[in-house]
Amino acid sequence: MVAPARKSSASSASRRGKGNGKGGGSEPKPRARRKRRTLLGFLVKWCLILAVWAGIGVAGVVAYEAAKLPPMQTLMVPKRPPTIMIQAADGKTLATRGDMGGAAVPLKQLPAYLPNAFIAIEDRRFYEHWGLDPVGLARAVATNLVSRRVRQGGSTLTQQLAKNLFLTQERTFSRKIQEVI
Repeated sequence: MVAPARKSSASSASRRGKGNGKGGGSEPKPRARRKRRTLLGFLVKWCLILAVWAGIGVAGVVAYEAAKLPPMQTLMVPKRPPTIMIQAADGKTLATRGDMGGAAVPLKQLPAYLPNAFIAIEDRRFYEHWGLDPVGLARAVATNLVSRRVRQGGSTLTQQLAKNLFLTQERTFSRKIQEVI
């Protein structure tokens, strides 16, 4: 049994790029361009999937570190110990010299340039970020990776305050995430 021959129509001919000589069809697209387009689509799709999973992972790490923080009700400004304590052999304090933090001075009593000088030295992009400086953090990460040890922290004034008031002084990734939170 032989199948009947198929008749070609003008519409199927134009889809295949074979026109009837009147300009109705176009040349078929090169296979390389189609491959490039499908490869680009494939890469975009997987980059988006990877970005979603990375976001989920970051959210999980932040949630885990936030759970390890002390409750807000227990946070208070710690008492600062004196700078120097002279002790006897039996452990009794003989004398103390100097207060580590000094007395609190209202901002109005400081010279106008002093707060700006402090900000310029400690966090020059203080007014340009929201408490986390992505540029400073990226610089610190790059420096630490190149030197293969922790050389820079990339902390903002806000993060330094959080560390000094509520966290430990250890230099770990976990503590850095807690500073951000």
